[in-house]
Amino acid sequence: METYNNNEAFEAAVERGEQSHWGAIKHYTQAIKLNPNNAMIYRRRGYHYAWSDDYAKAIEDFTQAIEIDPSNANAYRRRGESYAKLGDHAEAITNFTRAIEIDPNNAEFYHSRGDSHTELGEHYQAIDDYTREIEIDPKNEFAYSARGRAYYKVGYSKKADEDQARSSKLGKESGCDLLKSCDEELAKEIKGYTQAIKSDPNNAKIYYKRGYASARLDDHKKAIADFTRAIKIVPNYANAYCRRGKSYAKLDDHKKAIENYMQAIEIDPYNADTYEFRGDSYLALGENTKAIADFTQAIEIYSLNVWVYIKRAKSYNNKSKSLKDFAQAIKIQPKDGIVQRERGLWYAKLGDHKKAIKDLTRVIKLHTHTFTFNNRTYIYDKDACYERGKSYLALGDFKNATLDARIACEDGKCDLLKSMEENGQICD
Repeated sequence: METYNNNEAFEAAVERGEQSHWGAIKHYTQAIKLNPNNAMIYRRRGYHYAWSDDYAKAIEDFTQAIEIDPSNANAYRRRGESYAKLGDHAEAITNFTRAIEIDPNNAEFYHSRGDSHTELGEHYQAIDDYTREIEIDPKNEFAYSARGRAYYKVGYSKKADEDQARSSKLGKESGCDLLKSCDEELAKEIKGYTQAIKSDPNNAKIYYKRGYASARLDDHKKAIADFTRAIKIVPNYANAYCRRGKSYAKLDDHKKAIENYMQAIEIDPYNADTYEFRGDSYLALGENTKAIADFTQAIEIYSLNVWVYIKRAKSYNNKSKSLKDFAQAIKIQPKDGIVQRERGLWYAKLGDHKKAIKDLTRVIKLHTHTFTFNNRTYIYDKDACYERGKSYLALGDFKNATLDARIACEDGKCDLLKSMEENGQICD
């Protein structure tokens, strides 16, 4: 294990929490034991509790953070979101309002409060909040969409239609801009870390962070070089081994990836991410038994990661075990359609297209909104339509396959539609 003094132990626990999503709660709990008066750590642990759908514990942590530092607007915002998830929108609004009092120019706070007003049927108040959000952030497609729905609820059909049209236009414009912005921010980070290294060339954490930023830009060779430098300075740097392994895996060198994951596990045997990543590499090499063992170990350390259940389900050569894992994953995360999509694709691969269609239809319904005032339906998950269309086609249901293929083509995924046209399978 790393040999840090007490302050360094605190910093190490915080860093593990930052870089290991699934082990974050455990690491932040350790950090709190070392420094129980640090509001930031309570906020971070609260965020991860909320992400894991444990909203009661999230509220406890955000409350503790507020007691230590009552001036932090985000703590109120996050606590409000947790109350909203529990259905207590009145309490949520109280928290969002306090966040706005502290930071009146944060557009997200108004959106969150507007959503809770909407849930309570207070549509005029919601319109006011979404309008204020738009004033602060006039290119926010989601603000226009939310205000459009609120306008519709109070009978302002024309305004609702205008907002939805504006939202759709902004959505098309923002995709490339967002990716470009993220890349530019990462490039700035790397430049900053490079400058910091000149001043402090023996700081392993700076090399690690620069490597992590390079990996996010898919520059894995540079990432590996930085992780290697970090390991030379701190030979028992578990996260550096883990992330170096991940970069080797991205370069399809899974044997080197596994070697690095083994080193990381030897130093820190309680990081669920490392077992998951090693399982991914074993799976890529066709070693399903080893992959299943690693996914199982990851679940034992952290039992709420739906993706590990999904991966293990796909690794089994046993349908009943696979279905059990899918069912457990749905139990953990029932509302956003991630697991239903993956199970639907799995059914399709097995040739059970009826069950695939049932799961994919559920996903599409979760990601669809209908505006009755202009008789238009907006489907936000066209990839699911594409996959469902393939299953309809496999069953000879050309009419429904045609409908799904055309929806998928709206997002540029037109190969299914073109294939059906070439084979005379289009049915209007």
